[in-house]
Amino acid sequence: MSVHPSVALHRQLLPQWVTPLKLAAQGITLAGIVPSRRMPRLSESVLALDQPVSATLQFYCDESGYRVVSGKVSAQARLVCQRCLQEMTQDISATIGLVLVLDEEKIESLPKRYEPWLLDDVEGDLHSILEEELLLALPIVSFHELDRCEGDTHFSTNKLEGEVEVIKRPNPFDILKDLKLGS
Repeated sequence: MSVHPSVALHRQLLPQWVTPLKLAAQGITLAGIVPSRRMPRLSESVLALDQPVSATLQFYCDESGYRVVSGKVSAQARLVCQRCLQEMTQDISATIGLVLVLDEEKIESLPKRYEPWLLDDVEGDLHSILEEELLLALPIVSFHELDRCEGDTHFSTNKLEGEVEVIKRPNPFDILKDLKLGS
């Protein structure tokens, strides 16, 4: 079997537990995959995850001294089109911008561009963070592209089929018009 040298035989698995403060201090970048079986909440929210979740994360200290995790996470999920109720495949991706926080009180003072990653200990669950970001990136309602969807895209033509008979009924308040006040 001949394999081209630029083709990787496997992709690196991202660890579940990391020490994010240490990674940020060292300026480490992690890139790899997380098997879909390690994302139970995401798997329950979609029909299926056919491929592993992939992510690239940079751990660093920014100019303000915050320890930051930034990057991107993406997955390919099978969902149900809400127009035709058929299965569809959709790419889901999220941009990550997290500040590592050990104390809840410091969350209030964070810059608005960052979300907190509250660490209970020096270790953090990387898979859980990636899963959370993908859950937040799921579409509220999923649809096929219009040209691919078998569902009804025109719910009303504003045209009436045949004549509609309009029945004019007397207004019960018309009698009040004839009444005069002060009599």
